[in-house]
Amino acid sequence: MDIPDWKSGHLKTSLIMKNKKEKFDAVKLMRNLREMVNKEISSLTPEQVVEYFKKHRLQFEKEMAGR
Repeated sequence: MDIPDWKSGHLKTSLIMKNKKEKFDAVKLMRNLREMVNKEISSLTPEQVVEYFKKHRLQFEKEMAGR
């Protein structure tokens, strides 16, 4: 399964709503997200990993505040 680029803004649509007849699968979603993050951070140094998570936490908080 190809993992969509999280930057595209269509991650939820790509991972969850491929087929509206399918039920939501939280385990599958978490595995796909974990795989995506692992691919992105696999070549980073420990310091870069910390910065990666700080950056994405801030993005998540801004998105949640806007709801």
